[in-house]
Amino acid sequence: MGRGPYDKSGLLVEWGLHPLEEKKEEYRIFLPTKDKKPESLEYTLEVELWYFPFGKKDDYAQLWRREVKKVRFSDKEPYPGA
Repeated sequence: MGRGPYDKSGLLVEWGLHPLEEKKEEYRIFLPTKDKKPESLEYTLEVELWYFPFGKKDDYAQLWRREVKKVRFSDKEPYPGA
């Protein structure tokens, strides 16, 4: 099997999370709506950060961090594009 251009040139993407390194990721969370208005102005968000050493959730998977936060939107504009 031949080696691809990324192996030959050494241009590899670094996806690792190194010790004491902070990363920020942004995600869009779509909210349920009725008639283009949100069903509620207060939501509870739960986020879990898991480590899957073999690529799937099994006996060796570890939960690293779990955050639970309550988010409240204003009555004027609950979210962009409302």
